[in-house]
Amino acid sequence: MRHTYKDLRQKFVDSLRQDLIGPYDIDEEIMESPTTSYIMGRLSPANDNYTFLVDKEVDFSENKKESNEDDLTDELENDDTLYVSKNKQSSAGIKVFVANEVKHISALLKWADYRHNEIDEKHSFKRFQKEFTREVDVSKSNVAGECIERDIYLSWLVHKLDTGYKMISVYIENRRNQVKDNVEKHIFQVELEITSDEEVFVSENIAYGKQEEEDYFYNRKPIFSRGYGCATVWKDVVGNCVKNIKTDFLPEKEINGMDADLEKFKDYFSMLEFSKSENKDMIIDKLQSILGDYALWVSRLESHEYMKDEDYQSVGREKINRCYMNLDRMIEGLELIQKDEESFQAFIFMNHVMHLSRSMANFSKSKDEEKCLEDYMTDHSFWRPFQIGFILLNFKGIVKPDTSDREILDLLYFPTGGGKTEAYLGIIAFLMAYRRLTRKDCEDYDKDGGVTVIVRYTLRLLTTQQRDRMLKLISACEMIRMSNPELLGNKEYSIGFWVGSSVTINQYKDLKVSEFNKQNQIEFKKKGLKSQILKCPCCGKDLDKKTSYDINVEDRYFKIYCASEKCFFNKRSIPVYLIDEDIYSKTPTVIIGTVDKFARITFEERVHLLFGKRSVECEECGNFLSTDHELIKECSYRGHLLEQKQKLAKPFYPPELILQDELHLITGPLGTIYGNYEMAVEELCKATVNDKVIKPKYIASTATIKNADSQIKALYARENYNQFPPSGHDAEDSYFARERDLETFPFRLYLGVSSPYTSMKTTILRVYAVLLQTAERFKEDPIYKNYIDTYWTLMGYYNSKRELGGAVRLIQDDIPDRTLVLQEKNKDKWARRYLNYDEITSRKESWQIPQVLENLEKEVFKE
Repeated sequence: MRHTYKDLRQKFVDSLRQDLIGPYDIDEEIMESPTTSYIMGRLSPANDNYTFLVDKEVDFSENKKESNEDDLTDELENDDTLYVSKNKQSSAGIKVFVANEVKHISALLKWADYRHNEIDEKHSFKRFQKEFTREVDVSKSNVAGECIERDIYLSWLVHKLDTGYKMISVYIENRRNQVKDNVEKHIFQVELEITSDEEVFVSENIAYGKQEEEDYFYNRKPIFSRGYGCATVWKDVVGNCVKNIKTDFLPEKEINGMDADLEKFKDYFSMLEFSKSENKDMIIDKLQSILGDYALWVSRLESHEYMKDEDYQSVGREKINRCYMNLDRMIEGLELIQKDEESFQAFIFMNHVMHLSRSMANFSKSKDEEKCLEDYMTDHSFWRPFQIGFILLNFKGIVKPDTSDREILDLLYFPTGGGKTEAYLGIIAFLMAYRRLTRKDCEDYDKDGGVTVIVRYTLRLLTTQQRDRMLKLISACEMIRMSNPELLGNKEYSIGFWVGSSVTINQYKDLKVSEFNKQNQIEFKKKGLKSQILKCPCCGKDLDKKTSYDINVEDRYFKIYCASEKCFFNKRSIPVYLIDEDIYSKTPTVIIGTVDKFARITFEERVHLLFGKRSVECEECGNFLSTDHELIKECSYRGHLLEQKQKLAKPFYPPELILQDELHLITGPLGTIYGNYEMAVEELCKATVNDKVIKPKYIASTATIKNADSQIKALYARENYNQFPPSGHDAEDSYFARERDLETFPFRLYLGVSSPYTSMKTTILRVYAVLLQTAERFKEDPIYKNYIDTYWTLMGYYNSKRELGGAVRLIQDDIPDRTLVLQEKNKDKWARRYLNYDEITSRKESWQIPQVLENLEKEVFKE
């Protein structure tokens, strides 16, 4: 099936190449000027200037809530333009490396000329293919060249390196400055290929000599060439050599997928089997087996071929030591659940919760009304090896907070879609259980309740997506806790969605009618609240707008119930808090929010409740600071003091785990502010136990590892961080993740599009139109019609609202018009002119984002 998707994907790539570079036919005669038709892969005469339009930056205020797409595009259309002069691209080249002994290489040049014809006042442009081969003398360092044909030159430069190799740069140049015709002076579909009878072109790291750690790490991903004004491509790699390299103006790069299951341990770590305490011996045996296998893999690193290189040995030894350190920590985690009963019970709880939440997810997708949740409690979910390894790695830092493991920031580095979220969800579930199981051992703090985990995201979209996954986990925790409150405590497990007032209201008084808060505004705010949770986390049923949401402004509560009478949460409220006032008083177990919300700690005193700083507790009203005099009075006036619901209380144990997802996004000014506030957050999370100050445990996850050490030091002031999984000697294998072969497992493809002849808007127009029309072309194809849904929706990302506004206008007018041109060129049955579009931006109300995400999950074509 993946190969069919790959074949269909190649159709889109071929369509792009055909429309942006050309030609549609080898001997074509086109009505449209080729300078308009083909915006890439062409060369203009040297020093041939031209002007193009650049839009000035338009000021879109972040606080301008009433703005809409028409405002944006009107501002764009009425904006003045700035004319900028720029040289057209006149040459394209290739840089390669060969040994000093190589005397000659071959250069194959291809391009097309277009000649203007006019017959009966009808204009056309006829294509003429050109192809030449030349021998290039590279025996000595020099700059040389020759005229190929009609002011088209081949030039080359040879430079000897001190490593026994030489660098050769070969160019094709257009010098048709004397040609007046605007079309004939250009050359189109330019291609330059450098070849040899044998594999003489070596990789960069060989030519320059292996000098950096990355040269060894990516040795099996050699770079043989770089382009000038273009990209370069090669194939048929033999070791670190190839025999032909050519230019490419639309480069393609398919990256390898990662195998995170490992064939030996696939479907091996069953969440269902691991959730049964009677399986302790089997659980220990299975965990020991993977740690033993990992130990064997690490030992083999000692005899790796790189370790014979003296220049690499110190680097290699450091990598091996890092692997052994991770192995030791995982072994210590295994010993804890083997010898410590509370740790083992927390491990069982973690697996029970994860299995139940996965069962809830499967149940939510079911359309069979006759089935219930129990029907989906089968052996369906398994830990991936890296997930169970990361969980074991962090056990000691959680169970023994006074050890050095607590000081380590553990960074989970894994590609997007690999299962990072499940790994840290497991750690969260383990900590939630362990805290309650050991609540009687703590005299100074109350561990039965209070915020346990803080989860932070950088973007509102990420927060919304991950909140729904987290809500399933917390709901599963609460279902299990209610079945055994004596073991897991009397306070509910819950989650608080702590975000800005543009998403949810901060206080219940925001729902009261006043001079500045009209009834229609209140209804809009209520709509926003109700739109945050659209489906039941347990059964997946849509929540009823009339019966599922219980908002009481006077008594200050907002509860959500499932509409299905069969559901666990039909009579019990879903354990989620959306209003800041509730979050402060109810102190949910997990707080999830955006990083900017933590600025409230300097403005809102009640935020301290999230860090356990309470003095008074009421069974109904929640928790109070000692300074909450008015709120405590209101609680007393309700009779809660006389009913003995209000009492003095010990402070909660502060949050023990701070989890930062997508760490790589916290950069620039955001990172600077974030780092300043982090000092206060960590200080508020500190606990003093037996005269020892206990810091919170930090865990972060990322999909890119660049500059992680300096970023962690700047944000958290922690020198000691650990990347998991630690890398081995090669990029292809870290034991827990191994690259998959592209022949058997096609994966993600990247394309590079860059046109020096058009503005960004025009490039977007051309690319979007081709992709949309190609999807239309294959939607009824007998081979691909069942696969086209994946490619039907086109996603675009923009750096500013100015770019977004320009794209909106293109989607409304220019792109539909361009699809008509493509329909005629490709002889398609229909043009895709009627486009539905939506956006996920700051211009969207937060309650609208879940609806957009839900729409994206719908399939367009079904059998």
